[in-house]
Amino acid sequence: MEPHLKTAQAHRFLAIGYLSLSIFIVAPLWVVSRTSNGIDLSRIIFAETVVLTAGCIFVALHLVVAFGAKRKKSWARTMTNLIGVVMLFAFPIGTVIGGYLIWTGAEKWGDV
Repeated sequence: MEPHLKTAQAHRFLAIGYLSLSIFIVAPLWVVSRTSNGIDLSRIIFAETVVLTAGCIFVALHLVVAFGAKRKKSWARTMTNLIGVVMLFAFPIGTVIGGYLIWTGAEKWGDV
């Protein structure tokens, strides 16, 4: 598989991962907020909003970069490397994923 397609596939995988993680975090909060009596719901609703907003931002970011990588755009390569460097600090899984993104971003993408 060509490197730009590997990069696009990795970003799509990350978008699905962030979406799944957001749902996994918000689902129990949603259940608690709907079934609890006497609990301050404003904090739970705020937490749900923050998690879903952050999740949507990360999902959108990775989908846009995947779109650009599939079309061999130079900005997508730059964003891939930037995201990869930031992910290196999320040891241990982020380090592996970040290294993979940097590796696929460093390979030749053909006509860029």
